[in-house]
Amino acid sequence: MIKKIYLLAFLFTQYLCAQDLLNHVHTGYQGWFTAKGDNSGLDKWVHWGRGKKELSSEHLTVDMFPDLREYNKKNLYSTSLTYSNGDTVKLFSSNDYETIDLHFKWMQEYSIDGVFLQRFLGPLKNYELKKHRDQVLKHVIKAATKYKRKVAIMYDLSGYENIERKQNKEDFKKFIQKDWESLNKKYDLTEQSCYMHEKQKPVLAIWGLGFNERPFTVRYAKDVLDLFKENPKNSSFDTYLIAGVPSYWRTLSKDSEKNPIWNKLYKSFDMLSPWSVGRYHDIKSYKNYINNVTKEDLKITSSNNIDYMPVVFPGFSWGNLKNESYNSIPRKGGTFLWEQIYQTKKAGAKCIYFAMFDEVDEGTAIFKVAENKKQVPKEGNFVTLDTDGYDLPSDWYLQLANEASNLFNNNLPAPQKLPLK
Repeated sequence: MIKKIYLLAFLFTQYLCAQDLLNHVHTGYQGWFTAKGDNSGLDKWVHWGRGKKELSSEHLTVDMFPDLREYNKKNLYSTSLTYSNGDTVKLFSSNDYETIDLHFKWMQEYSIDGVFLQRFLGPLKNYELKKHRDQVLKHVIKAATKYKRKVAIMYDLSGYENIERKQNKEDFKKFIQKDWESLNKKYDLTEQSCYMHEKQKPVLAIWGLGFNERPFTVRYAKDVLDLFKENPKNSSFDTYLIAGVPSYWRTLSKDSEKNPIWNKLYKSFDMLSPWSVGRYHDIKSYKNYINNVTKEDLKITSSNNIDYMPVVFPGFSWGNLKNESYNSIPRKGGTFLWEQIYQTKKAGAKCIYFAMFDEVDEGTAIFKVAENKKQVPKEGNFVTLDTDGYDLPSDWYLQLANEASNLFNNNLPAPQKLPLK
């Protein structure tokens, strides 16, 4: 009898200490693609192109192209683009459940534990865009439950400044409170079995605080902390709160606002996740970053009992989106990404965040993408997996994510060299 009591107590303790966030690998998920004829209500090519009714080479905004071989053909929509063999190029829409189901199937197959669904505040003022984002969330909940993945909302403040400029602006605090209440009422969000929890609290991330090129001042941070940390209205507001912050938050330099009050505000969050995409461009500059930024960040967050989630990314390109250079941060066959995984694990990070799962717009996608020029439209310019001279399968970066998951889930030392050939 005593042994049973001890066993039950042990199991209960394990339940209380269960972690969905730490000791796992996570990825950001945009799920923001629409197509003409996809019943989203938008009836245009959002995020594949510049929101036009037709998708042609001059309207493209993506630098990488998805590997479409596993998608259901009935969920692919015709564009004005063609392949070298003359076939019409068709693309998916995030408005279809079958597409999101496939993505989460891959996440399970390649051991990606957690997914942060990006919820941009800016589009939420547009009825059709909000309807689409809500539909995507509904699909994500269903797929995450089916494939036993954990999911959390990441509010991205990008675009909210456009709302504030309007004559009938809505108070930021009321705006974000209203949306969070709506999600929990409509979807019972934080009570879903797939919703991510840490330290017995639902996880919520807020991205965009403290950047010097963004208008989100200390007032926004105070509003967020008041809503979700200091005076929560109910259990869904009593969250484990993550702040997506500038790389140089600790020193209040470079990409960070300089106001010293940020030092206090940052320490009020449960976890900090500095945005590192574009802050280094090759392995040499990354080594400088890991030594002078990440390692020092880990020291200060640990001493202040704050968790820390580094961001890693495979490469970068936004030639079509910004009319800038293509492949500006080369992937180098995965060696660039693996160096980040290896170094962050060696430095003592307890989890990582892959930016991003499906971000073909900026060339950071880790899901299955085109291997070579035969798999992309003949019109336009694209970065394919062989661009740097490597012959790689379309799932190469998912394979690397799987290797990283094994390290963080099992607390194993990371090999310095790329573990795949």
